[in-house]
Amino acid sequence: MLKDHSYTCFQGVKVKKSEKIFDLLGELDKLNTVLGIARAFSRKKTLKNKLFLLQQEILQAGSLINLNKDLGEFREKAILLEKEIEKIKDPSLKEFVKPGRNKTEAFLHFARVVCREAERKAVALKRKQYLPLIEYLNRLSLLLFWLGVKERGLK
Repeated sequence: MLKDHSYTCFQGVKVKKSEKIFDLLGELDKLNTVLGIARAFSRKKTLKNKLFLLQQEILQAGSLINLNKDLGEFREKAILLEKEIEKIKDPSLKEFVKPGRNKTEAFLHFARVVCREAERKAVALKRKQYLPLIEYLNRLSLLLFWLGVKERGLK
């Protein structure tokens, strides 16, 4: 019988699976999955492509964390997300959004919630090297909000 002693190898060191870093990595994994579900339900090729690219970026973030590599490139990615947000946001929106008009929209909003949780997990680690990722996750959650609004047809 295999025994799992609740340890795993992380950055070349044996660490407890209860370490906070695994909370962040788990949320990034969950975010990748929810983005994939939204992509699977989407009928729009441009949205499918965008979600696929976002999945790649989330996987890249997890990989860089696992390898203890610099996350600085996520600062530029955050700036690019901000430009996308500016193009699609609707300042006339004055109501709370209640997801559920269609599956794609609901999963985009669920991805937003998971993204916010990943951002909180990254902040909780209090590591300066994660600041670009925190900025990226913050902008990504807002982009997912506006993509959800756009998908439900309010814009």
